[in-house]
Parts: sequence; structure tokens; C-alpha cells
Amino acid sequence: MENNDILKGLETIDAKIEDVISDNKASKSAIEAEIKRIGDEQVKLAKALADTAQKSVEVPAETASTSLGQAFTKSAAFENFGNNRKALFTFEKKADTNAATSDYGNIPAYRKPGMVVSPEAPLIIENLFPHVPVTSNSVEYVKEGSFTNNAALVAEKNDKPESVFGATSLATAKIVTIAHWTRITNQLAADAPALAAYIEQKMQYGLQARVDSQLVTGTGGSTELEGLLHAGNYNDPVTGKQIVVKDFAADSTLFDFVLKVKAELEGRYITPEVILLNPSDWTKLAMLKDGQKRYILGGPQSVATKSLWGIPVVTSASVTAGKYILGNISLGATVYDRQALNVAMSDSDNVNFTQNLITIRVERRLGVAYEMPQAINGGDFAIPATAG
Repeated sequence: MENNDILKGLETIDAKIEDVISDNKASKSAIEAEIKRIGDEQVKLAKALADTAQKSVEVPAETASTSLGQAFTKSAAFENFGNNRKALFTFEKKADTNAATSDYGNIPAYRKPGMVVSPEAPLIIENLFPHVPVTSNSVEYVKEGSFTNNAALVAEKNDKPESVFGATSLATAKIVTIAHWTRITNQLAADAPALAAYIEQKMQYGLQARVDSQLVTGTGGSTELEGLLHAGNYNDPVTGKQIVVKDFAADSTLFDFVLKVKAELEGRYITPEVILLNPSDWTKLAMLKDGQKRYILGGPQSVATKSLWGIPVVTSASVTAGKYILGNISLGATVYDRQALNVAMSDSDNVNFTQNLITIRVERRLGVAYEMPQAINGGDFAIPATAG
């Protein structure tokens, strides 16, 4: 009996029962006998439907689940290998759609869409530097020291004044390599390309974060860049006696200190374009209050714009706590790009082939030069305790 016939028979059961009950001429015993007959018919139809459903899910012997070994030895690739003896061949066993995973059939595992990405701080420091591409392993440049402008009006027959460049020298910026690597499995790359891409992206971010850090605190030497806070790459107006303790009143704050540093630069015709601070030092400024205990910068219910005396403030964990940079970085320094960020992947590294691994390597080559350190002020972010 076909499914359609069974379903139609079941659909008429209720109507038959209603017809029997509504027949006023039939005796009680006749009605009971007819209802029993209809009930037996219903049971028979239900059993027939169940048998049909069971037959529809039976697995024929020729399509039953096979083991990997059975599928392997029956494969065309294995047969071809036996005939031709190739050194290498690959075999992929198709997914077994007949295999049951539980008494309730195949129940797919729940997978949350997307990925939970760990937080990443914005990388801003490098964007403050101008970039120049190079093809050599080092860059020679003139490092300008102080400049004393003695140009003046000169009477006839009098000597002309001499302007003085202080400590101008020829310097060399070396090109360094910043790199790292990691491994992922072939299965991960094949089964979860989104995860593989995520790892690759994290590797790129990690390298760029190291570049940002090096451009602030790098110590130079044979393997590191020289950062903005490296000795000789900035002017400290406190140790240089351009700003001294007598310049500050007893109630001066860090706001006054920033204004003094800004004025010192502008006195040398340098327009400051940015202030670099550690987040903790910006927090110190945000917590300062006036005489009535009101916050000066914003407040708990408002966000203070990161700007001081018209100069944008950039906060970064790359800046050492308690230090600052205030100046015109685009005038004072240059990043030289030898090789742009490069991502390479290989399955032939070390034990990768035998362990089904893929190596991801990310690297970059660059250098940095400080042509005019006098355009960048920096040092301790504090009002000088002793000076002059």
C-alpha cells in the first residue's frame, strides 16, 4: 500500500465515526460494532504507515557505511598505485552520509556564528611619521643640532655676524628586521578558513604593534630601532635649561607645564602637531579639578576631547608612563621602508609535512632617522622640582 493511500484512509476515519454516531436508526450494539471495526481499520493503517516509513530509511547493503580501510583499498587511486607504483598519491574518503551518530539520527553540533576577537589597541604612532621607500640596508642623513640665527643689519665696512649650527653631524639609520612566526594545522586551514585568517591577522597586528613600540622606546644598537625617547632624538627643555622651576607658580599644574613646552617650541618657530602620553598620564590630567572640586576636563557624564592647548593628544601604551613627547614629528623624523609587511605560508618547514602543519611568517624591514631632534620636545611629564 502506498503512503498516499494510507494517509487518505486515515483522513476518513473521523468522518466515518461521525456518520455512525449520527445514525439515529442504528441500534446501540450495531454502533459499537461499527466503531470497533473502524478502530481496527485505523490501527491497521497506522501500522502500514509505520512499516513504510521504516523501509524508507533502511540502508541497502551495497551503500552501508564502510571503514576508511575498505574505502581506501577499493579506491581508484589505490588501484592505480598498484598498477603504476607512483611515489606519492593522495586519497580522500568522502563523508559517510549513512553513518548514524545517535539513536535520534544526525544531530549537528551548535556553532556560534562569527568569532570572539580579543581587543586590539589602535596603532597610531607610526602614522605620525612621514615614510620614504629605500632599496639599501642603511640610510645616511644630516642630523641637525641647534641653530643660532645671528642675521642682522650691518653698517658699511663692519664685519658680518656668523650664524651657528650646533652639533650638526652625518648620521646613519640602519635597516632592521622585525618578524615572528607560528604554526597552524592543515586541518585548521582547510576546515576553518576564518580561524586561519584570524590567526594571520593577529600575527600582522602583533608585528605592527611592535613597530609602534619601537618607534617610541627602541634603544637602537644592532637589532632595535631608535625610538623617540632615545637619548639624542629629542630636546628636553628642562635639562636644556629652556624651562626652569622659576617659570612656574606655586599652584601650577601639568596644564601649565604643557603650555610652557608648547611655547618653547613656538619660540623656535616650530608648530607642535601632537602630544604623546601614556594612558595613565592622561588619566592624571582628566582627574585634575578646580578650586571648587569640579573636573577641568569633562567629567563622569561627559567625555573630554583629547586635546591640550589646541594640540591633539595621542595616548598609547607604547609611551613610557611618566614620559611625554610634544612636537612636530613629521618635521623631525622619517621612517624609511625597505620591505613592506610580508606574510608567507609554507607546509615544508621542519616537521610540517609529516605533522600536517603550516608555518605562518610575518616580517617587515624598516629604519628611522631623526633629522631634526630640535623639533621634538620630550622628557619627564612633571613640573621640574629643581632647575636653573
